[in-house]
Amino acid sequence: GVYITGRVTPPLEGVQITINLSDAERTLKTDKSGRYRLGPIDSSIKYTVVAAIDGYVVDPVEGSVTDFRLSKLAKISIRVKLADGTPLASVLVSLSGRNFRSNNFTGDSGLLEFLNLGPG
Repeated sequence: GVYITGRVTPPLEGVQITINLSDAERTLKTDKSGRYRLGPIDSSIKYTVVAAIDGYVVDPVEGSVTDFRLSKLAKISIRVKLADGTPLASVLVSLSGRNFRSNNFTGDSGLLEFLNLGPG
């Protein structure tokens, strides 16, 4: 049999790796060095590999079906308040970027968070 091995860069523990085999699906997690290994499996079995983790964009490494590159997603927190510290609710805040645009209102505490913002 053969082993399916791969890694994520930068190294991160706990990335979910899903290996779709022609006869089954296997799910495992990367170790602290960002690596994973499954096998042995029959060398005639076709497979695909998918990686996923919340808070990151996951892209395959060019030329590899088992290695992935991680890009951390960003969070922007905005708190709107008066000079005396009183929070301002219902303030319209606009945020835009390359492929992102959002208009939202601050909450009762004057806080607004934009989550899972991609690179760029």
